[in-house]
Amino acid sequence: MCRQFEVSTSGFYEWRAAQANPCKRRVEDAELLERINEIHVMSRRSDGSPRVPAEVVIGEQLRVGRRRSERLRRTNGIVGI
Repeated sequence: MCRQFEVSTSGFYEWRAAQANPCKRRVEDAELLERINEIHVMSRRSDGSPRVPAEVVIGEQLRVGRRRSERLRRTNGIVGI
């Protein structure tokens, strides 16, 4: 299969191991996305990127950048009014 897709065997196994053990950032992003989605639903889908990081910081005592929040919202189709 590796020959067919023109990838190295070691590269395939490295990729497979990375999928099984996500990095710390991906785990945090998943948790943060869940919290962002909760805030978005509570605000009746009206809050945009400036308010969501502020809500996360106030409620969870976390530091979340506006751009990180925007990236997560954009990649998951969460749009404010």
